[in-house]
Amino acid sequence: MRTLIALLMAAAVLLISKTGASQTPQLPHGAPIVFTGSLYYASGPTVFFDGAVMVRVGTYDGVPIYVDPTRDPINVVYLPVGGKLMRPYERSRAEQAADLVVPPPAAAPDVAAAPEPIDAGELEIPERAVPIERPPDYGPRPAPWREPPPSRGIWIEFDGKMWTPSGREPTGPGRDSRLQTIGRYFDFPVYQERGRHDRIFVPSTPGGPLIRYDLRR
Repeated sequence: MRTLIALLMAAAVLLISKTGASQTPQLPHGAPIVFTGSLYYASGPTVFFDGAVMVRVGTYDGVPIYVDPTRDPINVVYLPVGGKLMRPYERSRAEQAADLVVPPPAAAPDVAAAPEPIDAGELEIPERAVPIERPPDYGPRPAPWREPPPSRGIWIEFDGKMWTPSGREPTGPGRDSRLQTIGRYFDFPVYQERGRHDRIFVPSTPGGPLIRYDLRR
């Protein structure tokens, strides 16, 4: 009888563990994800979820995507793999190196050759005529400088606009009468300060601290 009870308890624990693990969607092993137009590949050991700093910025194939603004948020993202464990995904080295390449400057325009100098002694200058001056030789013009394209960085889309994370808000919505709810971003409420339309606040986790986002111009 005791053996039967032990087997039933072991089966129940196994069923609960499988049910909890199935609540987190799983991606194919080794498959990259696509985020902000770039491919991210699984890399490094898993880490524990830190709701104080990690911010949700999107979803891929039903799996939420998080970034850590304090640890290279452009090249590394985090996806949950079960429980409180997060697996880092990183952009390829080639794409990271491409961000640092400055395009070559435009070719200098063709400059017409300066006319041959004229010996003033060979000219017949009539009375009251204006002497001929030699045109200055400035040489070839320098090519204009081109700035490299700016990185789009990390951002979220809300109300048809792009918002960039700019820090944490020390107070929550229940303790600050300035903030009002204006919508939802995935499962999170979106707050905004009364009279200010260029800044929003989104919780990093349900009931967690607010992350401040500024409107990208």
